[in-house]
Amino acid sequence: DEPPKPKSLSHESKQAIISTRVAKGWNQTQLNTQCAFPQHTIRDIENGKLTPTPAQLNVLNRVLKLLLKFA
Repeated sequence: DEPPKPKSLSHESKQAIISTRVAKGWNQTQLNTQCAFPQHTIRDIENGKLTPTPAQLNVLNRVLKLLLKFA
């Protein structure tokens, strides 16, 4: 039995975060503030270095008005 693969965001979801953030006129720091995330969280999610927790994904969906899902 293989361990389950960790969930990750699809490339499309990462692009949706970036494009929606830019459309709102926010930089990564401003989105971190809007979501109450620690510094560099958005950068690391957008760069694929960090997979958001389900709670973080819910916050991103609420703040950006998206329907992001794990791949």
